[in-house]
Amino acid sequence: MAALTSTQSGNFSSASTWGGTSPADGDTFTIAAGHKVTINSDLRPTNGYGDIAIYGNLHFATNGKFRLNGRITSHGRATGTDYNTPAQFAEGNASTGSLLSSSGNNMLLEVRGSNADQHGIWVENVRYASMKLEADEYLTTTTLSSAPAIGDDYITVSQSAGFAEGDWISVYKENEDNRVLGDEGLWVHDVDSANNRIYVRQFVHPTAIIQSVNGTKIVVDDASVFRKGYKLICGTQSVRKVAEVSSINYASNELTMTSSYSSSQVGKTLHQTGLEKIHASGKKVQKLSTTIRTEIATADSTNQIVVGSSNDISVGDEIVIDVNNDVDRGWDYESKYTVTAKSGNTLTLNDDVRQLHKVGSLVNVLNRHFTIKGVDTSADTRPFLYIEYWTDLNNAHTRHIGLKNIRFTQWGNNTNSTYYRGIMIAGYNSEYRENENTNGRYQYQSHIQGCVVDTPNIANQSYNGISLRHPYGFTCRNNTLYYAGQHQIWSWSSQHNIKIYNNYITRSAYSGYDNGALYEPHCEISYNYITRCDDYGMLIHHNRGDNTPIRHNYILHMDSRPFYCYYWTGDTAMERMYLDGFKNQPYIGEGNGTIQFLDCYMDNKYYKSIDTGIQGQHDSNRYFAYGSSSGKTQFNRTSGKLQHFVSYEHNFRYDAKMESFGGAFNYNRSKMGSHREAYTVQGNTYTPYIQQVYIPAAATVRISMSMSLSKNSHTRPYLFAMKANGYRYAGGRYSGSYTGNTDYVSSSAASSVFSGFAEQVQYTSAADGDWEEKQLTVSPQAKGYFLLVGIRTDDNSRDEKHLFELPDIMVDTATQIGKSDSVGKSISNRAGFTKTKKRIGGTRL
Repeated sequence: MAALTSTQSGNFSSASTWGGTSPADGDTFTIAAGHKVTINSDLRPTNGYGDIAIYGNLHFATNGKFRLNGRITSHGRATGTDYNTPAQFAEGNASTGSLLSSSGNNMLLEVRGSNADQHGIWVENVRYASMKLEADEYLTTTTLSSAPAIGDDYITVSQSAGFAEGDWISVYKENEDNRVLGDEGLWVHDVDSANNRIYVRQFVHPTAIIQSVNGTKIVVDDASVFRKGYKLICGTQSVRKVAEVSSINYASNELTMTSSYSSSQVGKTLHQTGLEKIHASGKKVQKLSTTIRTEIATADSTNQIVVGSSNDISVGDEIVIDVNNDVDRGWDYESKYTVTAKSGNTLTLNDDVRQLHKVGSLVNVLNRHFTIKGVDTSADTRPFLYIEYWTDLNNAHTRHIGLKNIRFTQWGNNTNSTYYRGIMIAGYNSEYRENENTNGRYQYQSHIQGCVVDTPNIANQSYNGISLRHPYGFTCRNNTLYYAGQHQIWSWSSQHNIKIYNNYITRSAYSGYDNGALYEPHCEISYNYITRCDDYGMLIHHNRGDNTPIRHNYILHMDSRPFYCYYWTGDTAMERMYLDGFKNQPYIGEGNGTIQFLDCYMDNKYYKSIDTGIQGQHDSNRYFAYGSSSGKTQFNRTSGKLQHFVSYEHNFRYDAKMESFGGAFNYNRSKMGSHREAYTVQGNTYTPYIQQVYIPAAATVRISMSMSLSKNSHTRPYLFAMKANGYRYAGGRYSGSYTGNTDYVSSSAASSVFSGFAEQVQYTSAADGDWEEKQLTVSPQAKGYFLLVGIRTDDNSRDEKHLFELPDIMVDTATQIGKSDSVGKSISNRAGFTKTKKRIGGTRL
């Protein structure tokens, strides 16, 4: 084995590149500054070449195939050069930096190495140590030929061939100012090939079916999901129709539209259309997925599928079919196949289709024009890619990092460091800024784009996917991750101005997308499609202060929870999230304020629907989900807003609101009037409604509330009132000692301002199928305090739906300071339970 150093630019296989010595199996290499060494042929000796130190440029070109039994390291600029001079690699200039790069197609890098060897790709944390591994587009990609306006229902592209109804597309610009939230994900509704127009649907949107038409007036099955001003699209080709909602009669489900409909549109599904972002001409439009067009109704019955568009799928390609059905409720489903034959849009696979698939199930191609992989499938082959951790913000922008259209497979899980587990991009790298050109630092947007990570040699391990540790201004878009371990996209530590766009993630052993923290105002997490995770679909910590846009994300078929958040600023809002198929409800950690969902869908098909009463696939009688909430949300431990989330315009309906307090929740729609429905999802002593109010010193509080209960067998709920501050656990019974404390301390017996107390009254059989009012009186206290008022339920109410009216809370002492942080009735000033009657109009006789 020889140690070779380049003497000039040239092909890797050429002896002249290495001073007259031809490379041999096991040799090591140094590429000198200013030299470009190109791999453009099949260079795969039996064992593989050794370590490669890059001070110039190692470049993979079309047809380049290479076997490595060592580490490729991008070292940056040579010692002694002026680091203040702009110095991205330039061939022939020994003062410029290092670069690992690629371009073209039919490229392969195989890496050999055991866990102890620590082989793979490494980029140093020094100036001008860069990596731009890119390949030609494998997926159908075109560009915008003109700039659409916000609200447009179609985009005009340079070439519309290869796109079909149901395809998932991404609209983006690669080198866009990182302060711009520019990417958008859409569904293809229809293609007008004559005019190169792609009609689109919004990524997450409501739908309704047309029942009848009468000119501009159309009746749909559910108008409550639409709003005045929505632009709706239905039908294709000759029956395609786009119009705007000008008014809605929600009572009759009638929409008045801006133009007339015909009988040919009856029975068609209305989708919401209209672009939401500004897009300049020239932006790329890429098809990320096509879809199944004929249902697979029986598993293991056929090895053929029909897809919407197959132009970028070839014989020999590997594909993943999303396991989208209502029968398989786990996560660990093998859904990767090899295409063995193709006829039009019919694909023949190497095996019978193993699961059921609905029409519309996504089909993703795993192949790319550059594959980086372990040399074999041995569990001891564990290569990795590591961009070394760096937090020098000013200088880190000289390090340009890009991965584009690369497939990583049989990759990762080196146990010598968390950094060596898969694709780890650590620390700060360059971001693109239009008006900043200092030393070229801001002229490249670091990204991982259009890549695939699938099937590491050891399954279900941590961090084998895409990992971003503490980045600054990084974009992660259009990637596909399948069976890539426990954290498929892992945003570790604080994430500054990151973009997570249009990624497909499935078959995760823990979480689909896991984010440690969100900082800075230019973050966005949108247009992602996450399915089949063992624990969490999307897990996000520390969303602090900038209310990051988290919207238009599908999270489907979770073996546990679709969503988890912790340490979020209160009243943070997410919009247009689509959550369906989960065993446990979204987990809102105790360290959050109230979390808000707006215009989202989460009518969970695994459990009984609160809207339709349709029985669930996982549990036929329990509503919504199981709780698994913290014990701190029990009525006698909570502050009133622990694990609290509110879903406004729930399930897209204009008049629906769901409010969860961890172990139980309530639901209201306008057609229910002032009534709310109360549901229990977990255990004893949880509350479907709770309100915290301020009570002044020396005030008597009177509370009344009516409930109508299910007639089924269950422990009837309680109306309760208890002191929120001071020692309240167990209703104050242990505030002094343990001896003799067998019941709650009443408000009249509270011995000091420190003591807690609890008053409660249980509803009786009079409330079964009817309405019963219960009342509580809270005795005056020596100083002002906060009072919790609400309902508590029992474990055996999980299958029940009760009705309640918001409580009337009355004090006999004028309250100078109003306080109620739930949307409930105003606190009234009254000396008794009798309500004052007001005479309106008329003549007194």
